[in-house]
Amino acid sequence: PTDILASGTIHNITIQESATDIDLGKVLLPAAKLWWPHTHSTRHRQPLYSVHVIFRSYDDTTNSHEKESYANTDTPHHHRHHHRHEARTQSTFGIRTISSFTHPRTKSFALRINGHPVFLTGGVWITTDQFLRHSNKPSRYLKELSLLRHAGFNSVRVWGGGIAETSHFYDAADVLGMVVYQEFWMTGDNNGRWGGS
Repeated sequence: PTDILASGTIHNITIQESATDIDLGKVLLPAAKLWWPHTHSTRHRQPLYSVHVIFRSYDDTTNSHEKESYANTDTPHHHRHHHRHEARTQSTFGIRTISSFTHPRTKSFALRINGHPVFLTGGVWITTDQFLRHSNKPSRYLKELSLLRHAGFNSVRVWGGGIAETSHFYDAADVLGMVVYQEFWMTGDNNGRWGGS
C-alpha cells in the first residue's frame, strides 16, 4: 500500500467486504519530535501526536417501503446507500523508544529511552480518590502529577493493588513527561494470612 503522509492530511482506504487482514500502510511523520522524561528535556510539555480514524460501512439492503419508494422515483441506483454505519476512534501518543538492560556497575534493572540511559526517580501512585468521585477530571490529574514532577519525580509506579486509573491519568503523564510503571492488578489479598499465596 501507499505510504500515508500524516501531517494534517486525510487518507481514504476502501476495504473489501471479504477482507480479513487489512494493511493500512506506513505512517510517515516528517521531523518527528521525540517524547522524553521531563528530566531529559527542556520542554515544559512533551510533544504528542493525534490520530483520528473513522470507519464507515454502507449497506445496500433496503426494506420493502424503500423499494416501493425507489420504484416510484427516478433515484439512480448508485445513490441508494441509505444505511451508513459509522464508528470513530482517536488516540494521542508520543514517539520514543524504550528498552531495558542490566546496568554494568549496579547489576540492576535499568532503562534506556531513545537510546540514552535514564535514572528513574519516582514513587508509588495508589489513588487520590478511590471511588473516582472528584478526580475524574483532566485538570486534577495534571495538577496532582505536576506536584510529583516538581518534587523531582520523572516516573510513577501505579500500584497493582489499587484501582484501574482513568485515561486522564495516563494522558497527563504523557503531557508532563512522566514515565508510568504500570503493575498488573492483584487478584486477591497479598497481605496477612494469605500473603504470598
